[in-house]
Amino acid sequence: MGVMVSAALAVAGALFLTTGCATRTAPPAAGVKPSDDTAMDQALAHFAQGLVFEWQDNPDLEAALLEYRAAARLDPSDPELRLMAARNLLEIQQPAEALDLLTQAARDLPESHEIRFSLARVAMASKRYDVAAPEYWPPPNSQGRQPKSPGL
Repeated sequence: MGVMVSAALAVAGALFLTTGCATRTAPPAAGVKPSDDTAMDQALAHFAQGLVFEWQDNPDLEAALLEYRAAARLDPSDPELRLMAARNLLEIQQPAEALDLLTQAARDLPESHEIRFSLARVAMASKRYDVAAPEYWPPPNSQGRQPKSPGL
């Protein structure tokens, strides 16, 4: 067990060394206050602990979820933390809560295509077409044209 925990922490550290928390590599999203280094260190610790809970022999997805949520509170501009929390909610059969989490994340991080895509997929799976449709087909701009999707 000790080797697995060490390996999980090493992988988590490597991930953050290569990708970093969002607030260290990019400006915070609109309306999100930048956090200090201590908060980022704490977010990293929660993220790593969440990975440990997920990767142990008997995964504890609810404990991992709590860790990912704690990390997201400390680093609200990192969409990956919210996506991991939503994924765990889906895995523990709480799709309505995952939909709520992603809806709030889309409000907080409107430029995150990953959040918006995940929101659309969870909404479709939950038969919440009223939530999914605007994510797949955004409203026309002021000239009556559909906005272009970046990267498509």
